[in-house]
Amino acid sequence: MTDLPFVAELVDVAPEESRWRLAIETVLGSSARLMLVPADRLEDFSAAIDSLRLRGRLTFSGAELDLPAPAAPDRDHVAGKLLFQDSPFRGWVQKHVAEPARNALCVESADGLAGGGFRVTLAGQTRSGRRGSHGRGERRNIIGFSNADSLAEIDEELDGIEESLTGLDERLQEVEIATRLLDQRRAAYDAVRSHGFDDLDVASCDARIADLERRRDEILSADDRLNTLEQHIGALEAQLEEARRHRYQLGEEKARLDAEHGELVEDEDQVTDELERIERAGRVVLDDEQASRLDEEFAAAAAPDDPADLARFHENAGRLQARLNAAVSAPRSRSSTPTGSWPASSGPTSSSGRTRTSAPAPTPTPTSRGSSPTSRPPAWRSAARSGAAG
Repeated sequence: MTDLPFVAELVDVAPEESRWRLAIETVLGSSARLMLVPADRLEDFSAAIDSLRLRGRLTFSGAELDLPAPAAPDRDHVAGKLLFQDSPFRGWVQKHVAEPARNALCVESADGLAGGGFRVTLAGQTRSGRRGSHGRGERRNIIGFSNADSLAEIDEELDGIEESLTGLDERLQEVEIATRLLDQRRAAYDAVRSHGFDDLDVASCDARIADLERRRDEILSADDRLNTLEQHIGALEAQLEEARRHRYQLGEEKARLDAEHGELVEDEDQVTDELERIERAGRVVLDDEQASRLDEEFAAAAAPDDPADLARFHENAGRLQARLNAAVSAPRSRSSTPTGSWPASSGPTSSSGRTRTSAPAPTPTPTSRGSSPTSRPPAWRSAARSGAAG
């Protein structure tokens, strides 16, 4: 695009004439946006852009290259206050700007607008005879070899916008704080409006309560029966509170006993199932721990006699059965319910609904399970197995 420049890129305001920039920008505003196309490539350029859909309007002109520079312009006119960039289009641009329709006479104020020809004031007002205009359609300066001035202007504008935004943010915070305070005040007003004056007059309420208590004490002291009834009511209230506390404790105790009873019923079911299995099998399979415990129980039942005495085996076995029955009956007696707590039945009921009746279990033949091959059972257990086999 360097060979297709805009006029604004090829001219600049001379540093010593910078105070006339507004007037020059006003006069050359439309010409500055003119794109220059080499005259010999104008047709190709038109054909190339014809299919484009541009958002804005592009103005261009064919320009001859390397034209000779015209005579030095008058410093009182626009062309005399400009610098021209050294390029193939320089002669064409100088000639274009020097045309009377653009090369306005620069006057200090509106007093200099009277007279013939195109004239412009320092403020940018233009006049050509009786026809004139004032104001600027484009705020930004576009004429210049470099856009540094434009960038500086944009930066300055951005700084101003940033300051404005900062001020708006501070103002927004103030408004939000004020809004919260108003909301709190409105809530307080609504609360006050929903109550009567008596609800808010604490001092008067306290005085009325004190007066009623005084009158109550006078009435009670004037009538002994009322005083006695008052004391009786207080005692009954204390008893009621104690009864409630005791009832709560009994409820907790009942819940604990119910849980314990449920566990006992489950244990009873397991024991009953095991007894039925033993009855069907006709023998008991013991592990090492149970066999050792049974040996200890048999020795204790046979004491002070020798548990290995086979002649007294049946007598010692009866003692063992009595000892074991007593050991089983003792926990049941301790966990039995006081009279009146549950209805009596012919026997304990398990969780499966079966009624248990006490019946002497046949003496099973104990068989050790898990004993090592080298260990030998006690003589009384060998005799028990021999008796069962016989």
